[in-house]
Amino acid sequence: MPKYESFRRYCEEKQLWSEYRFKSHVFLPWLHNLLVKNERLQEMSRELLCTDHTVIWSTDWCVKPRSSPQHFTWHQDSTYSKFGLNGCTLWLAFSHVKASSGPILYRRFSQRMGQLKHVEDASDSSNLLAFGQYIPEDEPTPLILGCLEGLCVCVCVISTGAMQPYTSSPEHYCAICSVYEVTVKPLSLIASMAPLNPYLKLGPKAKP
Repeated sequence: MPKYESFRRYCEEKQLWSEYRFKSHVFLPWLHNLLVKNERLQEMSRELLCTDHTVIWSTDWCVKPRSSPQHFTWHQDSTYSKFGLNGCTLWLAFSHVKASSGPILYRRFSQRMGQLKHVEDASDSSNLLAFGQYIPEDEPTPLILGCLEGLCVCVCVISTGAMQPYTSSPEHYCAICSVYEVTVKPLSLIASMAPLNPYLKLGPKAKP
């Protein structure tokens, strides 16, 4: 994806990746069109949440370079969002993901377990979670979810998930979109959550 690669290259040159990998749908028109205006993704989230209206709470990029030790420990997305059963996560693959690619893992029926205790540990620099949070228990037998490029996995935010280290090549990447239910007219964008981004001034002008 040339547009993604250009964005990633800019962020790495300016050392902004850790900041701009979150909520980039609010300042990248092509990503906004892909996620926010995508009728299939909207329908999927509405079906899962049994509601007529949903809104995007956050988006982030999950990028794992080849032979990378980076991973996600077992956790629940609901730990900090507090959405519980009223939210879901859409995991959209931008490249082919195999067992050797460090795929996403989920614990079967974990949405029935409620909110679990998490412990924060910032000592592991290879853990991609913001606070190094993890569930302090024996690792469960996972449901491994590989995914082909362009396909989407949709789960409840209270489900227990993880992601393994990457043992093959080349680099793989995906976009993660957190959605929650609203009872009013849906918003297409939470603009107030995004800083003004100088990246918008680079390259050819994109159509809104």
